[in-house]
Amino acid sequence: MCGTPEYLAPEIIKNKGHNKLADWWAFGILIFEMLAGYPPFYDDNPMGIYKKIVDVYYEMPVIIRPDARELIQKFLVADPSKRLWFNDSTEVKEQKWFRGVDWNIVNARKIPVPWVPQLSSDIDSQFFDPVNEKDERPITPEIEEERLFNDF
Repeated sequence: MCGTPEYLAPEIIKNKGHNKLADWWAFGILIFEMLAGYPPFYDDNPMGIYKKIVDVYYEMPVIIRPDARELIQKFLVADPSKRLWFNDSTEVKEQKWFRGVDWNIVNARKIPVPWVPQLSSDIDSQFFDPVNEKDERPITPEIEEERLFNDF
C-alpha cells in the first residue's frame, strides 16, 4: 500500500482495486482539510485511520458551510459507484459549492491568482512555518541494539 494514510480511499485499503474514483475520494479529503484545518480521518495509529476510513467515520465541523458539507459528503462515499463523479464531471460542476464558477475560464487557465508572495530570492523560506528539529518525532522507532541480533 502506498500513499498518505489519511487520503486513501476505502477500496485501496480493502485491496479491491481502484480507479480515478479513488482520486475523487482524496479530493473530498483535501476540501475537508483545507476548510477544517485537519483531515476527517485521524488517529495516532495508521490502523485506526484505516478503520475510520473503511467505516467512513468522521465528524463534520460546524465551520464548514452547508454547500461544502454536501460536496464533501458526496465524495466521501465508501462505494465508488455511488461517489460523486462516477458518471462524469458535469455532476461535480453542478454542485452548489461551485455555483458562480465559470468553467470556460477555468479550462482556459485564465483565473487570476489571488495572492502572489513577494520573495527576496529563490531560496526565500519566510512563508514556511519554522521547524524545531529537537521537537520532531524520530522517523524510525528506537530499537535496542541488543535485540537486533538476538536470534542470530
